[in-house]
Amino acid sequence: MMHLHENTELFRDAVLATAQQFGFQEIFIEKDYWVHRSVRNYF
Repeated sequence: MMHLHENTELFRDAVLATAQQFGFQEIFIEKDYWVHRSVRNYF
């Protein structure tokens, strides 16, 4: 399993690209990443 957040540069680039593509602020993309990772551990 890939842990994108372990590669800081790649993580930053992915957050930025996603934010630009969908028109959201970067902070919301990063927040959703962490929420998803946290919730996934419970199921």
